Amino acid sequence: MTRDDYPDVARIHQAGLNTGNGAYEASPVTWEEFVDKKIPELCFVAEDEGTILGWVALMPFYHRPSLTGFLEDSIYIDPAASGRGVGTALLEHSAAKAKEWGAWTITGWIFEDNSASQALHAKAGFRKVGTLQRHGWMDYGPWSDRYRQCAIYEKLL
Repeated sequence: MTRDDYPDVARIHQAGLNTGNGAYEASPVTWEEFVDKKIPELCFVAEDEGTILGWVALMPFYHRPSLTGFLEDSIYIDPAASGRGVGTALLEHSAAKAKEWGAWTITGWIFEDNSASQALHAKAGFRKVGTLQRHGWMDYGPWSDRYRQCAIYEKLL
């Protein structure tokens, strides 16, 4: 993923956020904020003839030396590309690259109501390890003014 990809990355991210099942934020961050929180060499886009269909980014779960190989993913697929295997390909590619990078686990923190992302992660070899009942407070969209439950998925590399 490059800075030039970011307008499409942000557009796809916004589409996911608009559903209320993407994240707690109502809008994407700037490119600079994005790369500051992610591991740039573990951020990828899927393209078809120059059109970005989706993206995945891996980030440190926690900034402690003993946890450098324990990562969290963020993945969004353009709604027009849904069902084409883009998400599975991105998760599998990012897992292979993360293992080469030195990671040992990737986690996905997914709203309980986001059955599509849970199914995608399961298809890509992640397993559900738990649910947080009051993970965070939602302040926008169809799920606003309530706590959200979050399913935790992991893939051991």
